[in-house]
Amino acid sequence: MSIGAALADARRRSGLTVGEVSRRTRIRETIVRGIERDDYSACGGDFYARGHIRAIAHALKADPGPLIQEYDATLRTTEEITETVVLHPDPDAPAGTLERHRVVWIAALGLIVLAILGWAVYHFASATAAPGGAVVAEAGHAVTHHQARAAARNAGHGMPRPVPAATHSTAAPVP
Repeated sequence: MSIGAALADARRRSGLTVGEVSRRTRIRETIVRGIERDDYSACGGDFYARGHIRAIAHALKADPGPLIQEYDATLRTTEEITETVVLHPDPDAPAGTLERHRVVWIAALGLIVLAILGWAVYHFASATAAPGGAVVAEAGHAVTHHQARAAARNAGHGMPRPVPAATHSTAAPVP
């Protein structure tokens, strides 16, 4: 009996549907169906196929050991991974595809950096300059643009104004 047939048989004996196995294992239904038909093309390679077989077997309370051994003996690719396979995973893809993706990512990162720099310059400039462009100073320390606007907004709107300290006055304090 093949791996897929053994898993399909175990699923039926457990009374589960493909959808239920999919939800339990978080493996897409199309992949579960493919494995049950001994089609591992949608798995994404030997590593993932072996993991899917193991996960489905565990969900069905079956021993994955013999299934993995059978997969390794009959279907596992023995091709050595070379630098060419790693750098150019799809031999049918156009030659410049990888380079175009790299250029797009670099451009996107450049735009993000420019946006952050623009934001920082704007906030730095608005924190040190008043509406007319002059720096506002109060009692020897710098006041931000927002503090100056808030003070101007609050002036004369029911907000108490600071009273200057009395200088050598003989009058009695006002209650």
